Amino acid sequence: MGLGSEGQIGADKLHHLAMVMPSVTEVRNVTPGEGARNRESNAQIRKRAPFLFKTQERAVTREDYQTLGRRFSGIQDVSCAYIHTGSWITTFALPDPEGRVEVSQTLRTQLRDHYEKFRLAAHDVAVSSPVYVPLEITLHVCVAPNASKSHVRQRLSKLFSARQLPDGSLGLLHPDRFRAGETLHLSPWIAAAQNVEGVIAAKMTRFRRFGDARTSGLAERKLTFARTEIARVDNDASHPGNGVFALDMDGGH
Repeated sequence: MGLGSEGQIGADKLHHLAMVMPSVTEVRNVTPGEGARNRESNAQIRKRAPFLFKTQERAVTREDYQTLGRRFSGIQDVSCAYIHTGSWITTFALPDPEGRVEVSQTLRTQLRDHYEKFRLAAHDVAVSSPVYVPLEITLHVCVAPNASKSHVRQRLSKLFSARQLPDGSLGLLHPDRFRAGETLHLSPWIAAAQNVEGVIAAKMTRFRRFGDARTSGLAERKLTFARTEIARVDNDASHPGNGVFALDMDGGH
């Protein structure tokens, strides 16, 4: 160790152990040594050092864990919290996968192994799953008299969808639109609906957690979520418990 390429001996060049062990009768190396790396020269260090420090290679703050988590394939965001769990600090990382909901045990294990290379000594890392909160939303729209109600409905259904649109953009209910602990405001959705051709006016008549009238966000024009919660509106008729979006339309022809 420490010799670099000079330590790469050829095959059958190793014959003795430094420590005498009666149970060992013969020593040999069938294959040659390989993979050794020489020390960097001072010139190489001066050339590389000004740039290497810009790459994040340690996790100290919550922001560090977020940055390193976003590097992991399939993760769009990570929210983190420091919690004292007894004798040490544990960083609880909450991943938000891209393009879908639910965090598998395999993904959690892989992300935990990923953090192992960067975490501080005496700091533990735990990867948990987010709590998906289905929403119940009804949008009331007034359609212009000279506009086709069915065409306006098609445009709104496309805009307020949970899928990726043909032009590559995301519907307003797509899973990647929501983040853990994020506050959902009504104003951007109302503005988006009113910009649709053929719409005169739009307002939300229902904006709450699924099946829970006590959580209505109409008065405050927003819905709040805990750190571990992510909003979900799949709008799948076969699985209404995963969130629903309804259109209530007046006018048009």
